[in-house]
Amino acid sequence: VALRRVRKEGLNRWRLFFTCTATGCSFFEWADTSFPRCRCTGGGGEKPAAMLRISKTQATGGRWFFGCRSKGGAAGAGEPRGGCDFFSWAAAEQLRAV
Repeated sequence: VALRRVRKEGLNRWRLFFTCTATGCSFFEWADTSFPRCRCTGGGGEKPAAMLRISKTQATGGRWFFGCRSKGGAAGAGEPRGGCDFFSWAAAEQLRAV
């Protein structure tokens, strides 16, 4: 099983997922189902899973955190630009699956 990130433009852009690397295997599962939800609402009114990112600042460099998927220009087609201010440090148990 491999961890991948959606790169195709659209509502799921940048989402993490698990997939099988063996020939003929069709396994697929979203990796962010247990991630916290940000405050933005999608087209159907549901709150999207926050995106897992890594801190690049000097004081907290290398520490994982959750942030709005639409914040900082990461929005894809159909996603709101600008996003919300959702932020949460990732706990060790949230990172075990990924």
